[in-house]
Amino acid sequence: MHRIDVINVEPVGTYPKHYNKLFLKSKNWLLDSNIKSKQLGSINIPILKQLSRRLKAEREIKKWLKSNNNCDSKHIIIYGLYLPYLKAIKRVSDDIKITGIVTDLPEFDELSYNQNIQKKVC
Repeated sequence: MHRIDVINVEPVGTYPKHYNKLFLKSKNWLLDSNIKSKQLGSINIPILKQLSRRLKAEREIKKWLKSNNNCDSKHIIIYGLYLPYLKAIKRVSDDIKITGIVTDLPEFDELSYNQNIQKKVC
């Protein structure tokens, strides 16, 4: 059985307008004996939030690569195309297999059933 390592960020808006915390703490937990998860903390203000998440993701991916150095193939699955993660992976290594899972395409927003009439017309 393969071990799965999850690197995650808390999906919240920025401080103070869209979320009430300035600093988001890192957390670790085990989901299962083979699934280890780490939630990356960050400074929750625009620009610094994305930059701190990218830098922390780079550091975590480097540690992950080092701890899995003996594995023949490494695979990273990204749920959503979160730019700080994409930049972190690109900066760390070119020889990692990457799969992106995209569940919502912004350009097809007009197909949503929950839109008001003004958005549908414009």
